[in-house]
Amino acid sequence: MKKIFLCFVILIFTSYLYPQTDVDKILEEGKKAYMNGDYEKAIEFFNQAINLIRNKAELIEAHLSLALTYFTVNQTENCKKEIRRVFELNPNHSIDPDFYSPKFVLLFESVRKEFTKTPPKKVEPEKEEKPPDIGIAKPAFFFEERFERESLRNLSFIENGKWKVEQGVLHFDGGDKLGDAIAFIPRNFSNFSVTVDTSRISGPYSSQGIIFRADSNFKNGYLFQIYTGRPGMFSIWKIVNGEFQALSHWENSNLVKVGFEKWNKITVEARGEILTFYINGTQVAKISDGTYRSGRIGLWTKGKAGGGGAVLFDNLVIKAE
Repeated sequence: MKKIFLCFVILIFTSYLYPQTDVDKILEEGKKAYMNGDYEKAIEFFNQAINLIRNKAELIEAHLSLALTYFTVNQTENCKKEIRRVFELNPNHSIDPDFYSPKFVLLFESVRKEFTKTPPKKVEPEKEEKPPDIGIAKPAFFFEERFERESLRNLSFIENGKWKVEQGVLHFDGGDKLGDAIAFIPRNFSNFSVTVDTSRISGPYSSQGIIFRADSNFKNGYLFQIYTGRPGMFSIWKIVNGEFQALSHWENSNLVKVGFEKWNKITVEARGEILTFYINGTQVAKISDGTYRSGRIGLWTKGKAGGGGAVLFDNLVIKAE
């Protein structure tokens, strides 16, 4: 009976997604795996779908479906983790007791109580060996910010949430509106290298990265971003009048350290139309695109409404000709 009920919930969830998309296909495979009793495969497919979904309501339903699957195989801690991610997206989310088993409802409400009582976690950044410097050897312009002081006079902000310096890192806590959040240097750069350490500490789809050669409104420019969920991924985008065009769509990379509280060093080097990208000191892409030759540099992430959460940045270095 429980298996039939959970299949019904999964069928309801898949009906909310847009037809003929990669997400639909992945969820369909997850449903088939579940019905065949291959729960490990079902969990893998649901996780893949979560990595692709951008809509807040769909993310909530996806995490709930994954939580129910974990509940079925008695993986209580994983189930609770997925429920917490639901509350990260919407602390007031509720479930219908007529559609869920009493035991699951009790667990759901117990996680809600824990979530509301637990203060935000303060994370000490890992001390990692610094990879070799990449880019311009003798720059005409050099900027370094280690975030050792609370004063941030050299940075300006587009806030879809709250930026602050805490424990020697730049901390962003995502807001509830759709849109980007950017900490940027209020000047233009042409040929340069920029490096920053970044980590996520909450959020089901927190991606973070470097936006560069952007206009003052950040409606045009380039974006290099990583995702530290499983699997680790990166992508490169050109932004044209606020619309994102993929120069290199999401690609899996074992160079990305996955999970919460894991630090990754990302670097962009721009020389004319040649754009080169690095993760943890290793080149992952080189692209030729001359659409934008100059513009602003910023640290980019997104608010909770877009699936983001809390993100950290540290050790920002810019070298420019």
